[in-house]
Amino acid sequence: MTRTSTARAANAGRRGFTTVLESEFPHGGRVLNLGAGLVSWARDTTTVVNVDHVPGPRHPAACQVVADAGHLPFRAGSFTGVLAKDVLEHLVDPVPALALLHDVTAPGAMLIATVPRAVPRAVWDDPTHVRGFTANAVRTAMGLSGWRVRTLGRIGGFPGAGRLGLTPYLELIMKVPGFGHRFGTNWLVRAQRIDEGPGG
Repeated sequence: MTRTSTARAANAGRRGFTTVLESEFPHGGRVLNLGAGLVSWARDTTTVVNVDHVPGPRHPAACQVVADAGHLPFRAGSFTGVLAKDVLEHLVDPVPALALLHDVTAPGAMLIATVPRAVPRAVWDDPTHVRGFTANAVRTAMGLSGWRVRTLGRIGGFPGAGRLGLTPYLELIMKVPGFGHRFGTNWLVRAQRIDEGPGG
């Protein structure tokens, strides 16, 4: 794959991820977008609080907060959902951050996260990554911090997916033998808050 085709595949993956967000987070809720970075996600019928450790662009329909993943300035039960896209691989120990996310969410809250699979091209292409994740590592980290994994699947893009109109189907396509292994460089995690508390 060339750099151009790799970039196009990544863009197709991001568009597919937006489709996941729209379907998973209920309208009218309050969503914490942890690690918003340079992209703020917003929806008119949902309150989205974009959080990053550095200031980012402001989206007219969203709040921007500068905070660290280990020290979130929110009260318990503040959010009905959490988006943590491409965040956990930057943390030496993701379990305390996931436990803090558990604390600031309401009972029944959903967490949607993406993390790189434990394959070199996914992990080490970004020098700020400190880890990749096996499926077992994802489930263990979530369980130790009060989250129950509902679904765990490969996500990514491939050249031409956008032009062919396949973006809404990328998650399904990644289940086809061979496609997910080659093009699914990240895990897409859907987890639900365990209401008994972390480890419960």
